[in-house]
Amino acid sequence: MERGQRERDQRQTQRSPLVLTPHRLPDDPQAKPEEPQAGASGRQGWRVGWAALAGLVVAAGIGIATQPRSSGDQMLTDIAKAERMKAFKAHGPLQLSRVPDAARAETLRQMGMAPQARQALERDLDEGRVHLGWLTLWDDQVQDGDAISVAGAGFSRTIALTKQPQQIAVPIGASGDPFVVTGVRDGGAGITVAATSNSSRVPLPVMAPGETFDLYLSGV
Repeated sequence: MERGQRERDQRQTQRSPLVLTPHRLPDDPQAKPEEPQAGASGRQGWRVGWAALAGLVVAAGIGIATQPRSSGDQMLTDIAKAERMKAFKAHGPLQLSRVPDAARAETLRQMGMAPQARQALERDLDEGRVHLGWLTLWDDQVQDGDAISVAGAGFSRTIALTKQPQQIAVPIGASGDPFVVTGVRDGGAGITVAATSNSSRVPLPVMAPGETFDLYLSGV
């Protein structure tokens, strides 16, 4: 009996020892992965979007500021304006060449006067109180859409200035009354105009719309 007991004890000692391994629970199908907080992400994206937009606006502003101006935007300096005014005042009345008597009828038609004003001018011409002279005007800076009006001795005309000199007939009275030149439209750099006087060029004062100056004329 003791022998049998010893054999049972020997067999128990030869068995493999018990090894404990961690047990992994099955995945919970109800569990969801953790998602990032939408509020923080949205705020961050909003800030990035506005920062990019601000950068584009700043870049566009710099581009506009550094873009070279077109020639039509070139402004005369105050010194240049003062020099023009000085030259105009020093010149005195503009000397205009006469319109030949043979061209008087056609010239009167082209002046575009109202019938009553034209009849009055024809009487003054017949009686020698006035004569017609050629006034030549143009934009002596950049052609940018400047316009002026010239009025005097019962005559008025609005002129869109160009680089090409324009010649219009005006009545010149013996009394020496001036014509009134008025700025009508500024193309963007001040209304600039020059005139011809006895074949010489005379710069006239720079104007803004609504400004006026007196222009004295005489015949040769």
